[in-house]
Amino acid sequence: MALADLLTARRLLCACNLAYGVTADVRSPDDLAITPPVLLSREVIARLAAAVDFEPASFCAHQSSSRAGIDAFLYVESDESAILAFRGTLPARLVADRDRLDRIFADWLNNARAHLVAGDRIGVPGYVHEGYAESLNALWWGAGGLGELLPRIRLAVAQGRRLLLTGHSKGGALAQLAALRLAEGGHGLRPAAVHTFAAPRAGNHTFANAFEAVLAGSAWRFEFQDDLVPHLPPTEALWFAVRSALQGTESSRNEGFGEGAWAALKARSQAVGRIGSYESAGQLQFIDWEDHLRDGDTPALRDERVLRLVRALALSLPEVSRAHLPMQGYGYMDFLERKA
Repeated sequence: MALADLLTARRLLCACNLAYGVTADVRSPDDLAITPPVLLSREVIARLAAAVDFEPASFCAHQSSSRAGIDAFLYVESDESAILAFRGTLPARLVADRDRLDRIFADWLNNARAHLVAGDRIGVPGYVHEGYAESLNALWWGAGGLGELLPRIRLAVAQGRRLLLTGHSKGGALAQLAALRLAEGGHGLRPAAVHTFAAPRAGNHTFANAFEAVLAGSAWRFEFQDDLVPHLPPTEALWFAVRSALQGTESSRNEGFGEGAWAALKARSQAVGRIGSYESAGQLQFIDWEDHLRDGDTPALRDERVLRLVRALALSLPEVSRAHLPMQGYGYMDFLERKA
């Protein structure tokens, strides 16, 4: 298996940070919005832009006009690459900003729309996260969306630029969905590389297998220590455990467990038997508790991560939340700045 290039990874994580500054009014890098805790100042934005190293005239940003504007991306070019970075979930810290309050709540609710739906609605195999599928469609269609950007991306690739897709958190899931759609959805644009950071799972085992077959050796998912988000939504193993636990317990279940919740849980576990549940996609690059990068996933590593995460959640939820953050001073960026 090919290892991720850490210099490229750092550059793309900087692009992910910049994507948090995209709003409906952004027309140039100078318009990117200060977005705590990721983008705290104009100086931070300028430093990140320099690290991404793109031609300012190539800058393109888009926030969907539908779905409360919860979805966004930025696109930039340099001499050798074309970078498409998807914005992650808007930070909860922005709740104090009344102008963004409705958008933040809508974005977080979208993350919870984790029902698996047929991937053909976005041109990919398997079943995918309902909320993220709608996010990608919202960004694809309409004025200024990815559909309109495709001719420019094709030209960049024809001129020899490497197409790089990336995203942090929700943006990472969207990057995976978009990468497979570009490669397999009738567009013929296979990205040269996909780097995701702290991404939740985007689809089921059929989607994950197709993603890895098409992007073998060029798709990496960076995950850090006790970051909770990469464990979500749950995998098939957990749902089958729930299903087994349900068998034969209807007469003895706790009366405080509501009928509606019970029915929903049974229906969800039965659905797993038909279509499977969520599976991670891409080659794992795990930053472990000793500050080492572990390449690839194993059952033993998965078990160890779950055990350590449960302990971390019991000790300090704020510490687990900090493990998810993408900016300087926190796990993902600090590791790449030290090691790249």
